[in-house]
Amino acid sequence: MDAVIISNPRTDLYHPTVVRNSLGGVFALPIALDSSENVINYLKEKSLNIMAAALSEKAQDYKKVSYTRPTALVFGTEDMGLSSIWLDQADIIVKIPVKPPIDSLNLSVSAGILMYHVIED
Repeated sequence: MDAVIISNPRTDLYHPTVVRNSLGGVFALPIALDSSENVINYLKEKSLNIMAAALSEKAQDYKKVSYTRPTALVFGTEDMGLSSIWLDQADIIVKIPVKPPIDSLNLSVSAGILMYHVIED
């Protein structure tokens, strides 16, 4: 991973609780903050593949997707998921299949699985 970009942040990234819970990870990579519109424009300008993680009818199994060009993994909030602007602008939407009775995964678990898979692919 080269950087973290947070669009429309709803919390203080450097609040002591955030820093503590990240185990200092907030200092490990460059972090940028901006609006969704500006972030999407930036990613497209840099020709990054916008890969959105979402439970959507359009979503494909993350193991069946090619990760050949530079990719921006996009995650929504744990409670609301991704906004429609991200789903509309994504080059691809991926999901991590789960077996009932589980219907979804925690955001940090999903992010960890996808980041590991992208790095290993």
